Amino acid sequence: MTMHKPLSGNRVVAMSHIVMGPSAGMLLAFLGAEVIKVEPPEYDKTRHVTGMGSEFYPTFNRGKKSVPHDVKGPNSLLLCTT
Repeated sequence: MTMHKPLSGNRVVAMSHIVMGPSAGMLLAFLGAEVIKVEPPEYDKTRHVTGMGSEFYPTFNRGKKSVPHDVKGPNSLLLCTT
């Protein structure tokens, strides 16, 4: 039996870090969306957390694709401002 994923065919670009953003992206991926996580050129700092937080990155970023991109660089397209 295959499970219907309601967000199949949708693509999400995720530009977040810490807890809430990655959690939302993880849920969207679980529901079938293709989630592309945009990270700084040196990658997400939580990839290298040790100790009690060492499982943060693999847990909250499972099911996502990742691409490094310098959003502050001169050849970058600024997607949004706050």
